[in-house]
Amino acid sequence: MIQASCVPPVRRIRLDNELKRAVARGSESARRKDGKRAADAERHRIATELGLPLDDEGRVLYPDAQIEYEDADGRSGRVNIEAVSGNYREPAVRAKAAAGFAMHANGPAAAALLRKLGLGDDRGSWLRGPVDRDPAAVEL
Repeated sequence: MIQASCVPPVRRIRLDNELKRAVARGSESARRKDGKRAADAERHRIATELGLPLDDEGRVLYPDAQIEYEDADGRSGRVNIEAVSGNYREPAVRAKAAAGFAMHANGPAAAALLRKLGLGDDRGSWLRGPVDRDPAAVEL
């Protein structure tokens, strides 16, 4: 857990729909102009520019949210966040964890799934976590 006073300044938060829209617009524009191969190349270029990983088949993996921040030394960074629900399937969770997403459980079923896959912890989730959480603390 990181205390609020230690959290680097957040520069931007992007949700999945904004990321998907940016990739789709660029890809579709390239497809109309130069065809499918150009669209695929543009999709991969934009994904790389946005810090979005690709799976083994070249598909873009989208987080639920992406937080851009600046650290104390002025360097910028990103963290991709995935809020896992109990409806997630193991392959999807494994792929996003392998891509470096910060995985967070959204309820007890999701927490059990993350623990089963070796990705969870016993701190609970924001929905059903300890009642004594410090409200000035955040988890990234």
